[in-house]
Amino acid sequence: MHDEPSPPLPERPSGQVIGPPPAPSKAQQKEKFDQCIAMLKAYYDAIEARLGQNITGHTAAVGWFLTSDTARKSMKDPVLFYVGLAVAFGMLCAYAFNIRHYVKRWRDLRKIIDALEYMEPTYYQRYNLPAHTAWTYLLPVAVLSSVLMFLMWFAANSK
Repeated sequence: MHDEPSPPLPERPSGQVIGPPPAPSKAQQKEKFDQCIAMLKAYYDAIEARLGQNITGHTAAVGWFLTSDTARKSMKDPVLFYVGLAVAFGMLCAYAFNIRHYVKRWRDLRKIIDALEYMEPTYYQRYNLPAHTAWTYLLPVAVLSSVLMFLMWFAANSK
C-alpha cells in the first residue's frame, strides 16, 4: 500500500502552522446545553465567592488598620507607604480584571446557549445578566479599597 502525502497545513502570515480544523462535535444539543448551563452555574459560584472573599479581606484590612497603632505608624516610612498603596491598588485592578473576565465569559456562554436553540430562553431566564452586573460586583470592593488607601494616605501624612 502506498499512502499519499497529506496536504500541507495552512499557515499564518507569521509562518506559524494553524493546524487541522477541529473535528465536528459528536455531542448532542442537550449535552451541549447542559454543559453550558453547568458552566454558567460555576461562573456564578466563582464570582460570588470572589466577592465575598474580597469584601471580607478588605474589611479585615480596614479594621486592622484602624485598630493597629503599629500599622498606622508604619505608613510614615515612604517605602512601606508606597508598597502598601501599590499592593492595594494592584489587588483592586486584579479583581476588576477578574470580574470583567467572568462577566464576558458569562455573556459568551449565553450567546452559545441561545444559538443552540435547545429550548426557549424563558426557561433559563435566570441566567441573564443585567447590563450593570460588573459594577455591582466591583463597587463594594472598590469602596473598601478606596477607604483602605485613604487611611494609608491619612496615616502617612498625619503629624
